[in-house]
Amino acid sequence: MARRGRRPGYHNYSTDELMLLCTVADKHKPLGENMWEAAALEYNSKRSRN
Repeated sequence: MARRGRRPGYHNYSTDELMLLCTVADKHKPLGENMWEAAALEYNSKRSRN
């Protein structure tokens, strides 16, 4: 049986990251794979790196 749950060391999204994700998703309203890729590119370019 496969082990469930997150891998050790995994961190949750911060509130700022969640707000950015919601903003980008609302702007793009992605339905298909190509639209999600565009949303992911924008999200990744705008999020802060730690």
